Amino acid sequence: MEWFGVVEFLIKAFSCIVRGLWKNKNIVFCNSNVKNCNVEEIRRFIQPSDAKIVKAQTRAHGIKGFKRHFAFMRIKLMIIKYNMGDMCQVYHCGFASQMFAVYDGYTLGNTNTYNFIDYDKAYYKIERVRFVEDNSNCNIPKESEEINLIVETSYDIDKSKCNNCYSIEMHDKAPARITKKYLNKVYGFVKAALDACCNSNVKIVNLYITAKPSVAFAVGAAIQNYHPKVKVYEYQDNNYMCYLSVKDNKIVEVRNNG
Repeated sequence: MEWFGVVEFLIKAFSCIVRGLWKNKNIVFCNSNVKNCNVEEIRRFIQPSDAKIVKAQTRAHGIKGFKRHFAFMRIKLMIIKYNMGDMCQVYHCGFASQMFAVYDGYTLGNTNTYNFIDYDKAYYKIERVRFVEDNSNCNIPKESEEINLIVETSYDIDKSKCNNCYSIEMHDKAPARITKKYLNKVYGFVKAALDACCNSNVKIVNLYITAKPSVAFAVGAAIQNYHPKVKVYEYQDNNYMCYLSVKDNKIVEVRNNG
């Protein structure tokens, strides 16, 4: 969209000004649309305590709500990207829809070190996560131009509601409290699957995921610009109602499943 190109230019200019005003370059990104994240409750996990908190919090549901939240969080993500430095401490937290947490990981990338503030009856911290490949291998039939990538780390996915094509699947339930080792396991699986797509004829990857935000972020961090188009499907009202096309930066309504 042309208007977003103008907005991006303005944000770049604004970010240069902001960089000089922030007390330090340590950043906390709170992305929530499912429910609000109480920032005051998580402050005790943030070091240094004067890190800049950037919030994208709405109560977005339905196609229109999702699109509004997506536009809002993209602006926040651009501000963060233009202010991140090599020594920057980046925290990710909140209660975002899975497709949004995946997009966070894709946008911020796999070259930084992250801290995650996750939730299991109470908030807890996953410190200094750096994504590392585990040399996993994956084989895809050469004739497949479109595949499903199914990542089940919490509840089960109803495969009858997924697209009818070849599927690569990960069934590995996450521990109650996510660990660095588990995040890298998920990252390695997704990265290997998408790399394998580059060695075949795959043009489109339909991503179906059940995961906490930190895990969904790891999935997004595995998506690289050289990978095929990735569509992250969002489950709501007993159906996959839409998908986020990661590289096209848009949310598309699904009118007919399968």
